[in-house]
Amino acid sequence: MTRGARAPCTEDGCERTYAIDPRRKTTLCRQHASALFAQDPARNAKLSKAMTEKHADPQWKALRAPSCAAAGRKLAANEEFTARNREHMRRVGQKYGGSVKGSESRKLAGQKVTATTLAHIPLEYRADYRALMISGRVRKPERVRLINDLVKADQKRFESTGKLPQLEREKRRKS
Repeated sequence: MTRGARAPCTEDGCERTYAIDPRRKTTLCRQHASALFAQDPARNAKLSKAMTEKHADPQWKALRAPSCAAAGRKLAANEEFTARNREHMRRVGQKYGGSVKGSESRKLAGQKVTATTLAHIPLEYRADYRALMISGRVRKPERVRLINDLVKADQKRFESTGKLPQLEREKRRKS
């Protein structure tokens, strides 16, 4: 064999070549060989376990932290990279509606979704409903029943005292 001899990749439609080497065990180019190895679940599990163990080691993390920080600073100083990254993020933003979390359009959309999904809950009781929902301990039918019971109890109290109990609860919640 001649030094530097190359052979074509055996993957259909691939026009790449690879260096002929007697130690080489595949007839695929580097890209197709890597793709094939990446699909092996046993290999992926072994690599994942090794990386999990490494990241759990504080000494390994401490050794890697300075080089990772330096790499980040180097990328941030590279104007070509930052311009390319900025352009990429702009395209991603356009693809997904171009709105950022917390923008006016997202806030308005959130209010509309809330109005639709919590239409059966009176406005004054939505905070109580959300508190029950966030707790994760009460399922939806039970939450609705609890809020409806609370509404009825507040109506009875209002009829007897003339005060709105839900307003007092709201004041206590805010303070």
